Amino acid sequence: MFGWGRKKKSQMTPVMTTPVGPDFSHPAPATHLVGEVLFPTTPAFDQVYAALTERVDGEITQTHDGYLQVNAPGSTTIVTVCDGPLPIPDVAATCHPLFWQRGTAPVEAHGAHVLISTRSAAEPTGASDEAAARAHTQALASVHGMIGSAIAQMDDAIAYFMASTMTTMPADVSVAFTLDCLANNTLSGEMWRPVWVRPAAHSPVDATGFPTTWTAYTSGLAAFGHAELQIESAPRTPNELFDILTGIASYVFDGATLYPGDTMGSSHAVSHTVTASVSLLDGVTPALSITI
Repeated sequence: MFGWGRKKKSQMTPVMTTPVGPDFSHPAPATHLVGEVLFPTTPAFDQVYAALTERVDGEITQTHDGYLQVNAPGSTTIVTVCDGPLPIPDVAATCHPLFWQRGTAPVEAHGAHVLISTRSAAEPTGASDEAAARAHTQALASVHGMIGSAIAQMDDAIAYFMASTMTTMPADVSVAFTLDCLANNTLSGEMWRPVWVRPAAHSPVDATGFPTTWTAYTSGLAAFGHAELQIESAPRTPNELFDILTGIASYVFDGATLYPGDTMGSSHAVSHTVTASVSLLDGVTPALSITI
């Protein structure tokens, strides 16, 4: 339905900054990341172990209670083979339309999953410093992605569900993104801060029945210590809205921090204003709305 520039460098730069009000704060970066690789049937424990030993740098042990534990610098990951499907109400709704244009039937029919739970091994050094805390989460995400991609490369792997983004990607797509980023010591924005675009609530439609206003939002920035971003009911095409928010989200994911009152854009002539808001998804969680 809409596209994205995978390697497109963000052109967003701050144009003006207004002092921050006392009522807004960004979330704390995550020290625990969870993901699941979906399978049609339960994979053999020995096969999961073999996939990890072949593709993961770290100490891999089997615990006394049947889990696999991966120890890497600064983190501990528990890998669990689980009978039964992912325990969320509607996993198909988490399938990003960019990556499931052939339909979500394989995800809906999955019968087992492998749970990957990565935690900080210790309190991150300099955790009180925003940049250091974010960097620690990025390191956790890199380890988590390496382990997840090792399992997602197994035969019959269907998809990779990321709890921090509530997004499911095809297994082969997640592997391609992760391996490319590991080779370049980066993180995949497509995986860790995906942008969703949906018709705005109560949107008018054109003569063909196509909605004329759209809403876009990020999912995943909160895990890295930044409020989610959203654009509400904009009279733009889905592609235009996706590109605008992807550019801003990339700017944030690369280390910038936005606050209510900021104005940003590709130039003084094309700027977007940031305002405090609440999440379009739950109506409670603090978020930042972008006015375009």
